[in-house]
Amino acid sequence: MHVWSDGVESPHDDMPEIYLFDRPIRYLNGNCIRHITGLSYLHHLNTLNLSENCIETLNPPDGSLDPGLAAATQLQTLILAKNRLRTKNDLQILSNLKNLTNLDLSKNQIDDVDALDVLVNLPELAILTFMGNPFVSKISPYRKTALSKLKSLTHLDERGVTERERKLVTAWTVGGIAGERVERKRWAERVATKHKEELQGNSL
Repeated sequence: MHVWSDGVESPHDDMPEIYLFDRPIRYLNGNCIRHITGLSYLHHLNTLNLSENCIETLNPPDGSLDPGLAAATQLQTLILAKNRLRTKNDLQILSNLKNLTNLDLSKNQIDDVDALDVLVNLPELAILTFMGNPFVSKISPYRKTALSKLKSLTHLDERGVTERERKLVTAWTVGGIAGERVERKRWAERVATKHKEELQGNSL
């Protein structure tokens, strides 16, 4: 089901799911949703698109017994771009989604430099989109910091993480700029050696 720009204010249990390769998907982008509730019976929900809504926090409303997003334990893809999220606390419930592999939080209003810490314990997180949030410009260097904290990432802000970049980030995390400089030299030497061996192999 794709309910787009239909004035929906909250997800509901009675909204039917659509299935792609036997995986339930729910699209609710472009509505007026403020709180994420009504997911308790969607045990196999795989993908949830809530972009372009009015969500200010991912936590359930105060006093609510509804577990909210925490109920979607099988969720793998969550799209929350263009909402009104601001702080680390607004994102805290994401730490419960251990199967999450793809998360889009782009173009919110997140200005909390500790926001990345919420995602540290998500072992399957591979794709993260955080660009367009104020906090990104407050962290220097942002990309290295994000990759050093989130070691399972293969893509950050629509750009792939190469083996070389991962090694450089690891070296930077351990030894700072000096450590990164050493690893750059090692990498260049490995590339040169490999190239030389290939040339020698071709000449035989």
